[in-house]
Amino acid sequence: MKTKTQTPQRKDEDELKEGFPKSAGELFGYHAIILGDLESAFFMPHQRELIRRYVSERGAVL
Repeated sequence: MKTKTQTPQRKDEDELKEGFPKSAGELFGYHAIILGDLESAFFMPHQRELIRRYVSERGAVL
């Protein structure tokens, strides 16, 4: 059985020019967040809260 796969859409290269999304509305527009080997201190407290909400409220993938 052959299934249709989706090709990931590339975001506009200027999309994150201003940095990490500043609101839940902006962040919730993404399907997933991919993190590397980062210390938790890499993100500001409000950014960590947005990530927590992104996963818990939206059920998104981290």
